[in-house]
Amino acid sequence: MNTLRNPYIRSAIAGVSLYFGATVAGGSATFLPIGDLDGGAFQSSVSAISGDGTTVVGWSAANDNAQGDLRAYRWRQSIGITALGHIGTDTENGIANAVSFDGAVIVGRSGDAFRWTQATGMQSIGDCAALGISGNGATVVGFCATTNGNEAATWNALDDWTTFGALGSTIIDAFFFDADHDGSTFSGQSFMESPDVEPTHWTKLNGMVALGDIPGGLHYGLALAISADGSTIVGDAIGDVGQDAFLWTTNTGLVNLELAERGAVTDSHAHDVSGDGAFIVGLSDRHGAMIWDETRGMRSVQQLATNIYGLDLTGWTLLGAEAISDNGRVIAGNGTNPNGDFEAWILQLPPFCAAGDVDDNNVVNVFDLLELLQTWGACVNCPADFTDAAAGPPDGQVNVFDLLALLENWGTCPIP
Repeated sequence: MNTLRNPYIRSAIAGVSLYFGATVAGGSATFLPIGDLDGGAFQSSVSAISGDGTTVVGWSAANDNAQGDLRAYRWRQSIGITALGHIGTDTENGIANAVSFDGAVIVGRSGDAFRWTQATGMQSIGDCAALGISGNGATVVGFCATTNGNEAATWNALDDWTTFGALGSTIIDAFFFDADHDGSTFSGQSFMESPDVEPTHWTKLNGMVALGDIPGGLHYGLALAISADGSTIVGDAIGDVGQDAFLWTTNTGLVNLELAERGAVTDSHAHDVSGDGAFIVGLSDRHGAMIWDETRGMRSVQQLATNIYGLDLTGWTLLGAEAISDNGRVIAGNGTNPNGDFEAWILQLPPFCAAGDVDDNNVVNVFDLLELLQTWGACVNCPADFTDAAAGPPDGQVNVFDLLALLENWGTCPIP
């Protein structure tokens, strides 16, 4: 899922994956440079990550013709970085903006808006902008330039592009940036009345609704991402001392994530959110690439990787975190590598729960208990087989020792 991000790229090293790994109590964390595509200067940038954390998309410099310098790419750990191709005469830059939950559908722009699958390759879906996609891959969101102005718009295979106008009456300028898993809720931005621009939320019931503004500064904000369950929207708005990252839910309204660090942080941006809204990633002038959760607030991703998980990131500067998987354990972003090149990266974190999280959603609850009971007895490679009688590794049996381990870890398992 996800949406537009930082603008630089290029790709590379297709058969080899460089990585740094380290082990902590919960398991192994891994840092993976994305590389870049062949040709041109070494440069790559990530736009989005699939909800399951397996696929990263973005753009990379690949100067393989006289006019187009950027190429849309897909990265998976098993195959490395690969170009997605192009539409038409190959004279336009290619950018992959978003990807479905399972990594099977990718959207972006290469001359026209495109939709890519392994079976079809890159196909044009018209002269609009494809900025985001629902987790199920069925709904594309973005905007279309019409005679009225830029109108927020969606695309699906049955209806083609449908426009939704904007909230302002004098200036029509609106965008959808992201969609939830089933394509029923969108986040975006709309011009109101000059000079106001607000982040927006769209549902079938209420249509396009403005989310409000952060006090101070210009009346300007955008909602870049929405959680897979539709509960949480994140983005940034101009506050009294700079750009402020925010989250929005129906219960809390617009919440300034920077308030807890007022004075230490004067500029921050929220780029993406985990599937249930528990984790937010982006960047700030204090942390560079940052991750936020309700318990700890904003933290540096680089310090998390090095101080908590013991990774060796010598020579790397993690500038911004652009995307996060639905379970919150895979973070993708951009930075400068030890050679000083701008390069995309991935940080893979181990499970947050020591044991008990059978369905891998960072919460040990009744659903995990039910799954454990359903696989009771001899069960090789079962997710509910956590330990043996001596608190050792899994033993091919789901039994009372696994049940005790589950109960011991009951509740939400926070990031370390």
